[in-house]
Amino acid sequence: MTYPILPLTPTWGNTEQEVADIAKTKYGEAGVEQRDFIGINPISTSWDINVNIRNFQEVDDFLRSRRGQPFRLSLDGGVSDDSKLYICTEWQIQQLGPNAASFSAQINQVRRFSLFKVACDGKVLEFLSPAFSLNFTFFVNHDLAHTGDGVIQVHKWLNFNDYLNYGYFDNRIWIANINNGDSFNYIPLKQARYLSFSQYNPDTEFWDTPYFSLNSNIISLNGF
Repeated sequence: MTYPILPLTPTWGNTEQEVADIAKTKYGEAGVEQRDFIGINPISTSWDINVNIRNFQEVDDFLRSRRGQPFRLSLDGGVSDDSKLYICTEWQIQQLGPNAASFSAQINQVRRFSLFKVACDGKVLEFLSPAFSLNFTFFVNHDLAHTGDGVIQVHKWLNFNDYLNYGYFDNRIWIANINNGDSFNYIPLKQARYLSFSQYNPDTEFWDTPYFSLNSNIISLNGF
């Protein structure tokens, strides 16, 4: 997913604030204190913006269109950004004239969450906890090197170890039959967060599990 950059005209005087999220544990009355970072990304960034700008209507339209959803922030006119994601839910615009306004807002960093990953050497799609109970649509197609034939079966697994054993195929649950280029919908749950595919392999004359690659919501079968 590509996130747009806030079209804020570069200015000086913006205030960046960074906060470390830590847990404090005190021992006894001697003043001994242990501090530990919380999470894998313990530093959060926010910006207090208070500037005079000419493109106030463009900035206002941008924030309205985002509706509180993440965006990127650039303070050099869109040449670069800090690779972080931000949200802005409140802002003020005071018009100073027909072509200028005072713009003020607090822009807060939010975290990127991975929703799924390709596991088991490229044969299993695993959904991560932020994805549970969300509705996903995936498109499936053949890569140039793929040699499978006919319908593509989509299966879910209740236990990843069942798949790793490569024999407990009775434990997989059929979801859909699709053709090359078609799509399917899936709502992952904690106990049903693994997907795999199978297709007839003319070389072995068996139904095999192909490797695949993932780009956004497009799954490309790469061969057996």
